[in-house]
Amino acid sequence: FLGASGCSSPGWCSPRGPVAPGCDLPPEISVLVSPTNATIDVGMTIQMVNTIRINPPSTNYTVSWSSSDTTKAGVNVSGLVTGKALSPGVAICANLNAMGYSTQACATVIVVAPPSNLGPTMGMARSVVRNGK
Repeated sequence: FLGASGCSSPGWCSPRGPVAPGCDLPPEISVLVSPTNATIDVGMTIQMVNTIRINPPSTNYTVSWSSSDTTKAGVNVSGLVTGKALSPGVAICANLNAMGYSTQACATVIVVAPPSNLGPTMGMARSVVRNGK
């Protein structure tokens, strides 16, 4: 029970009484991110999703998103990732803060060049026209 009588920390007490002096057993908190690996084109987006677990249950938590390299892939407050520049891998992380504790889970996003719409044959045709032949 959170905030039970005699607890001196943000931890919790078991229903059978204190589990440790000062009821300092930390809450169980975890966060998962999906997809765990993704590849997107420069200029494209992908929606990341976080799944949280907090025990004892609490509505006193925040989740924020971060990118290990915002010049390659940015992420907004709702987990939407945008590819900005080529990268072999950017860590996109969900950061969970609950009851004075924090944890993090990350996914890897690879940013690649968008496919060419011209294809090899059209590319050759452009070259021929450009050279006047």
